Amino acid sequence: MRAIRRGGRGEEELAIVERTFIQPGIQAIFRQRGRSVVRTNQTTDLPKNLNPQNPIDFGDQLYPEMKSRKFRRYLASRLSRVDGLGNASRDMDEERYEQKAKDLGLLEPVNGKLVIAGELLEWFVANCLQREFSCPSFWGVIVEDLPNDFDVITYRGASVGYIECKGGRVEGIDEGKVREFLKREMALSPSFSVFLADDASRERLSEIAQRFLSQTKLYRYEVPGMMNTGIDLEAEAYDSFIRVIPINCFIVSGEKRLKTVFEEVFQFLTVVCDRPMPFENRAAKERFKKKAGET
Repeated sequence: MRAIRRGGRGEEELAIVERTFIQPGIQAIFRQRGRSVVRTNQTTDLPKNLNPQNPIDFGDQLYPEMKSRKFRRYLASRLSRVDGLGNASRDMDEERYEQKAKDLGLLEPVNGKLVIAGELLEWFVANCLQREFSCPSFWGVIVEDLPNDFDVITYRGASVGYIECKGGRVEGIDEGKVREFLKREMALSPSFSVFLADDASRERLSEIAQRFLSQTKLYRYEVPGMMNTGIDLEAEAYDSFIRVIPINCFIVSGEKRLKTVFEEVFQFLTVVCDRPMPFENRAAKERFKKKAGET
């Protein structure tokens, strides 16, 4: 067996082998679920309207700046032309953030358009998962016949995860947005999902959880051949997040560093959830029966 040299061509070949044979690509993930991908980005792809000559070096410059929640909130306000950042605006050094954004070219229109703050957040989350946790990640995944896009899809070991990134205020995360997220979540059926409300406080996550629990028509779970659980969706509150069961969705805030947020979620998954459990969604099963009867 040929030895693999660190930092050389061999390491690149190993990365290709891992990506190709251990984890299928994003197209394969959805084809195996009966769906087709229209478009996707990888972690090395930059958001629209960002096209510097050396995208990898640029990404290395942008990534550490995006670790600051205050900087992300400043960008969300500046790029969407929304005045005011609530209480956070009083302790922000806006001139410093303005200069950072200018140095990175984030405030320079390309073809008359500014970079979209939401895409910056998706790019950052995908890069956080890949850089900090060695999780191959894709962002901005558009799938046929599904509303909007999958913000981030990632691998944790052999498990597929889905992360939804919301940079706006809690008031803007209405039941319609939650319902669209749940429909995408159901189409992918990941091992876990994370609903990131970057601008929310930990205390306000319960408001988002209530919007999840209002979607009872989408779920009713059973252990086939054993029992009907009586569960549609329930919420469990923890110190750092709210977990919606049995779909294993973690509602999290951006108050802590996102690396810390994902560390806590991954630790929870490891010690609590990484066991097989044969749950089935009875409500979805009944919709298939109804569809068959109509044909």
